[in-house]
Amino acid sequence: KIKIGLNLDGSLRGAPVIVDTGRTNSGFFRAAADSAIRAVYKAQTFKGLPKAKYDAWRDITLTFNPKQLLGG
Repeated sequence: KIKIGLNLDGSLRGAPVIVDTGRTNSGFFRAAADSAIRAVYKAQTFKGLPKAKYDAWRDITLTFNPKQLLGG
């Protein structure tokens, strides 16, 4: 899981934060987390979000599941 904060224009408000830092000792977990962070940076600016509902989407927790990415 990665927490992100967004500005009203859909850009990142700060750096994405890995939620479960206890598993960062695992090489696989660290690689997956780094890949997920790169994906968040690549996907910004998040467009099409309704400005009237900014309070609902300004802070988001995203869940990345490597098993789903690999078809498992």
